[in-house]
Amino acid sequence: MQLTPKFLMTLLAVSLGACAPMGDAWLDFGGVVSDPAGHPIKGAQVSIMVNGKPLDSGGATTTDELGRYSFHASSCPCDFAFDLKATASGFRPYSLSLSGAQANQLARQDITLAPQ
Repeated sequence: MQLTPKFLMTLLAVSLGACAPMGDAWLDFGGVVSDPAGHPIKGAQVSIMVNGKPLDSGGATTTDELGRYSFHASSCPCDFAFDLKATASGFRPYSLSLSGAQANQLARQDITLAPQ
């Protein structure tokens, strides 16, 4: 068996009880942020938190002129806490909490922000 750097990092992560992304699980979803009347909200901030921490990269985005957002980030098939948050000026913050298994199966999540 050859001890490659990837193998050693995976072994270290497993031995420390961490969840090592293995490339077979992805947070790959998107949706539309809108107001209660269905009008898209341009410029809303949408972010992902995993175990209470932001992703190292790809964990935050801004909606386009049609209110659309999307995420594509490496995940892991293990148990973790997932939070999706959205904010926009003049609206109440939105938050959705899921298990890691639910988050890895998420394909679309439309968000309706209530006015303040």
